[in-house]
Amino acid sequence: MKTREILFICDGNILNPIIHSQGLPLLSSLTKIGFSCNFVSFENETDELRKSKIKNKYLDSIKFFEIKYKYIRLIPNWILFFYWGIVKIIQIIKVKNISILHCRSLFPGIIALFIKVFYKRDIKIIYDNRGVFIDEEILKGHWKKNGIKALTFRKLEKILLKKCEAHIVVSHYFHDYVIEINKNSIPDLQKKTFVITNGTTVNNNNMQQQIKKNANNIIGVYSGSAAKWQNLNEIVALFKVVTNNFNNLLFKIISYNGEIFRKALDNSEIDASRIEIEGLDSHEVLNSLSACNFGILLRENNLINNVAAPLKFAEYLAAGLPVLISKGVGDTEEIIKKYNVGIVVHDNLYIESMKAMLELLEDETIYQRCLDVAKKEFNIDNCFVKYSDIYNKVVVGQL
Repeated sequence: MKTREILFICDGNILNPIIHSQGLPLLSSLTKIGFSCNFVSFENETDELRKSKIKNKYLDSIKFFEIKYKYIRLIPNWILFFYWGIVKIIQIIKVKNISILHCRSLFPGIIALFIKVFYKRDIKIIYDNRGVFIDEEILKGHWKKNGIKALTFRKLEKILLKKCEAHIVVSHYFHDYVIEINKNSIPDLQKKTFVITNGTTVNNNNMQQQIKKNANNIIGVYSGSAAKWQNLNEIVALFKVVTNNFNNLLFKIISYNGEIFRKALDNSEIDASRIEIEGLDSHEVLNSLSACNFGILLRENNLINNVAAPLKFAEYLAAGLPVLISKGVGDTEEIIKKYNVGIVVHDNLYIESMKAMLELLEDETIYQRCLDVAKKEFNIDNCFVKYSDIYNKVVVGQL
């Protein structure tokens, strides 16, 4: 009988919000179809209370493990990550008789690759590829484009793509990109590459829809961090242009980086009375989003965002919000064109884009249409079904 023990290898600590919304709910769903689920994270956080709350929610369905290690001077952290990851995960495999390693992003995938190749055991790998990690490190300035580190990890990723049983990407653009660049070296990659976007929970709440319709002012909302890839400069530029040209428009920022946004806005000469900034717990965000009229998602048009599937896009739609979004963000433009649930900003033409959004908001069906699209395209339960099918095929050797 094939063992159905899974080990999900997280690429960081358990406090990562995307793990709460995607990873742990996925494992919980897999237990319902007969898999035994284990989760390992790399912990350097000291907030034990928050970690305990997360674990307690899933104690009946998931077994949790932690990998902790101390930094050592003169030894790069990534070397310690791989060393302790391989050592500790082999120990977990022995104890739990693990047969499938679910690797969230590249570094966990490389750990699994080394275990599969050098540890004499039948291990299956599901490489859950979250983005072009190597290119992200180059963009951040951490790695050189043609440096030894970047070239080495590109080679290792190619081997991982050859050796894994299943390869999951988050967008169709990502699928086409990775197949194209590997078509000569990994001709069978398409057979085991699947698109599963980031999903969200979708609920229809008529009261929330009524809140938006009765609003005295039009409110645009940005929800998220002030991280580099979020393009803070463009968000500020949008606010400045719009507040100077549209008298009935207000903005809201929902972020735990509120002070960073306040500082950026203070230096921009934007009327602060037109912008509200609030920090909310995750369970409070949906109600706050639903009281607004449209969501804002601005990114740079580069490879990292071209292959992305921002969870915030799905969350905006699930709150009934059409989205004002940059060109070149994953599959979002196709979704917007297909269903008419947003406006794509071209060449920083904020005034024209805002006029188009205001016209879209005059459609009385827009809020419900956004909700319906979220149900159809981003329902997290549908994502779980796709994962379950892949897992079952891996177990019986069909992948």
